[in-house]
Amino acid sequence: ERPTLGDTVLWERYGSTGVVVSEEDKKGRVYVQTEGLKVRAPLEELKKIKVKKSGTASSLNIRMAPRERFNWEIDLRGLRAEEAIEKVDEFLDQALLAGFAEVRVIHGKGTGRLKTSINDFLKKNDRVLQTRLGNWNEGDWGVTVVELRKD
Repeated sequence: ERPTLGDTVLWERYGSTGVVVSEEDKKGRVYVQTEGLKVRAPLEELKKIKVKKSGTASSLNIRMAPRERFNWEIDLRGLRAEEAIEKVDEFLDQALLAGFAEVRVIHGKGTGRLKTSINDFLKKNDRVLQTRLGNWNEGDWGVTVVELRKD
């Protein structure tokens, strides 16, 4: 059975559970609320589960992806803006699940079009607290450092 708004789901890929809190978007993804995090997940990766009702409120848990298996930076050099934004969108979810507060997005220097597109996306993203260009020892203006929201 296909999960819908309000259903409790298991995201088997990460072994985490949560509640669907949005309608499906054009790309077949929904937002799932779990332990104070709201992450976007492909609907086809979610399995509807039943939660036992009890006298007390049940809590849902998320199993964080091990930090050592997650790379805290993503390299987008050579990608088209649309493809890069899609990859950054998924990367932010994975970074939050892994418990990172800060990540690096490598877009390169080039003409600056990719950097502009990525930064426009990040400024509008509710998972991002703030962004800044990398310092001279972090990749300079070819890298954007992203501070993530914890709430």
